[in-house]
This record gives sequence, structure tokens and C-alpha cells, in this order.
Amino acid sequence: MHHLSNTDYKKLSKAERRKRRRATPKYRNLHASRERFLLKLNTELLYITHNLLNNYNIVIQL
Repeated sequence: MHHLSNTDYKKLSKAERRKRRRATPKYRNLHASRERFLLKLNTELLYITHNLLNNYNIVIQL
């Protein structure tokens, strides 16, 4: 990645700044961690919901 001065960096378009930020290892790692956390949370909530529905003998066709 090219290192730009602060003034040159500000001249970049908003989309280009976003693209450069998202290309950093720090950003990619945080994004992956956040995705793993959300996936785990979603799985747990689906498991709880499934068990609650089973306890009340409610069947949902997916």
C-alpha cells in the first residue's frame, strides 16, 4: 500500500479512502472477528428459538 501525506490522503475520494482502509490487515481481522461473533450469536438464538417452539409443539416449515 502506498503511503500518502495527510493532505494527499484527504484528496482521495470517499470511496477510495474506504477501499484503502478496508484493505488493511487490522480492518480485515476485526471484520472477520465481528462476523464470527454474529454467526455464533445467530446460531445460539436459532437453537433457543427452536427449543422453545418444540416445547410448545409448534412446527414451522422452512
